[in-house]
Amino acid sequence: MINKIALGERLKELENEESLSGRQVAIRIGADVSYYHRARKGNGLSQDYMDKLVSEFGLNKSWLAFGEGNMYPDGKSKKAVHKIPLWDVGAVGGRQIVANMDGVTEPVEWIDAGQYRDATGAMYVYNDSMAPKYNNRDKIAYKEVADRDLILYGEDYVIQTSEYRVIKNIQKADNGNIMACSFNTETWEMGLMKGRLIHEPFEIPVKKIKAIYLVLGKI
Repeated sequence: MINKIALGERLKELENEESLSGRQVAIRIGADVSYYHRARKGNGLSQDYMDKLVSEFGLNKSWLAFGEGNMYPDGKSKKAVHKIPLWDVGAVGGRQIVANMDGVTEPVEWIDAGQYRDATGAMYVYNDSMAPKYNNRDKIAYKEVADRDLILYGEDYVIQTSEYRVIKNIQKADNGNIMACSFNTETWEMGLMKGRLIHEPFEIPVKKIKAIYLVLGKI
C-alpha cells in the first residue's frame, strides 16, 4: 500500500530535482492545482496521475509509489531543451488593439522553453495592467487550451477574440461568462473616474472567444 504522506514528500523531491513549482507540475500532468497541492500534503494521487508523472518525467515507478530505487530508471532526468516559437504578436493588458493574426506565418525565432516543457509557444506582453507579475515586453510561455471545459479559474490566460487579445487572470462571472481581471491596482487620481481602478475587470462572453491559452510563466 502506498504511504500517502511519503508520496507527498517524493512529489516535493521531484519538484526540486526538476526545478518546478507544484503548480507547474500539476499543469504538466493536467491535474487541478488544488488537487495536486493536497496530494503534496498527504492526500494521495490517483493511479492515472501517478502514471502521468511517470510518463511526463521519466520516473521510476517503484520510486514514485514506494520510494524504492532511484528517482529515474537510469539515474538521470530526461530533461532536455524544448524549443518553442516566439511570435511577434502581443497580449495586451487592456483592450486597446485589435488581435489580428492575419499574415503572421513565421515566428521571430525559436527559443528555449526552459522549465515549461508543455509550452506550445511564446509571445510578448504589452501594457502594464498585469504588473508587477507581467511587465511590458516580458516574454510569456503559453499552452493552448483546446477544451474550454478544462479552464482553471483563478489562473492567468491569454484570451483572443475577433477584437482583441488580452492577458488576464480569469474568474467565473455569475452568468457563466469569463471575468477578466488585472493585477495592477492603480487608480485614477482626478476627474470623474477619481478613485476607480484604471484597469477594471470586464466580462468576456465565452462564445466570443476564438482561442485561449494558459500562461505558464515568464521566460
